[in-house]
Amino acid sequence: MDKYAYIKSLKNKKIIIGNGFDLQCGLKSKYSDFFERNEKSNELLHNEIKIIKNKIENTLLNLTKNEILNLFSNKNRKETNIWDLLFHLIYLKNYKMKNKEWNDIETTIEESLLKYESTLNISWYNVWAEYNREYNLLELDTNLLILLCVMNIKYGCNISQAVDFFNILYKELKEFENMFAEYLSKHYINNINRYNFSVCAKDLLKRMHCDSEFVSIESFNYFTKEYYGINKSLKNINGTISNPIFGIDSGLITPSSYNYIFTKTNRRLETDISSNKLDNNLNFENLIIYGHSLNKADYNYFFPLFDKLDLVNNNASGKIIFEYSVYGTRTEYDVSMELKQKIYKILRSYAEYKGIKEYQRFIDFLISDQRIITYQV
Repeated sequence: MDKYAYIKSLKNKKIIIGNGFDLQCGLKSKYSDFFERNEKSNELLHNEIKIIKNKIENTLLNLTKNEILNLFSNKNRKETNIWDLLFHLIYLKNYKMKNKEWNDIETTIEESLLKYESTLNISWYNVWAEYNREYNLLELDTNLLILLCVMNIKYGCNISQAVDFFNILYKELKEFENMFAEYLSKHYINNINRYNFSVCAKDLLKRMHCDSEFVSIESFNYFTKEYYGINKSLKNINGTISNPIFGIDSGLITPSSYNYIFTKTNRRLETDISSNKLDNNLNFENLIIYGHSLNKADYNYFFPLFDKLDLVNNNASGKIIFEYSVYGTRTEYDVSMELKQKIYKILRSYAEYKGIKEYQRFIDFLISDQRIITYQV
């Protein structure tokens, strides 16, 4: 029996799709697409940032808080979203963010929130409250100074304690999510042939073995089943096109931390609380994952599914099929090697999560027992 027929024969499959699915159907849903949505506006903002950065970096030793604020007297900064500005700052540092996926954005959010807590044992709020009284400005990067100055312009008089500060950052993140939702909606309406998109989605699902013996589809994308033209129930893990969510890994943050509101666990809990729908398709025996980056921020979603398949039990038989497609200018070798590296990372982290010291033997067994399978669609 060939691999396609074998996978098709598996019973009770749960299907999980990531951003790669929408990309295969012609949707421009990479971060670089969203980031470059307004080139003229971007150019003006980037030129202004370059001027401000040069002023700060050239006079940092003698620059006071008020002098930094004076660099941001432009009234338009009150309309600037803090998170969008952060990504523009990083864009300038790393040049074109070509081929960046949304997990890279979530990684940036995570690193930005936790960076100073790990290196200086301080939070963004501490820097906000103290500026250069206790912490040397040279220990901070220019990006953070710019962000905090813009926050001062927008909210200065409304921030009196840490909870206010982080609630404002959270509000700004929701506004950023709405900006993305608006972009995606407009792109779909103006540039996508709905019939072709639906046909492509149905064909791709069929080639992913979704034409038989599957119990549910779960999507990390934001389109609902109506966009894909499918009748089977579809659950949106990270919200819908009207309410998308971005978040960070909850494993790095305690619930008592102010940063916990940014975790995917908290964000998804909010979505579940506001929804009246329950997932009735919890019984599955095999798992198919397609087009997902397998980033660390989503490990807390995948690990319970791996538990459900009883991966650590040598006598269990549930399988995980990682499916992929070759796209753009990339070769089959490049795509498959990248996927294999990501599979290794998530399985190693899962083994550590389960307390398995010999994680390499654990991974080798899963592969040799064909409980882990890769398949090119």
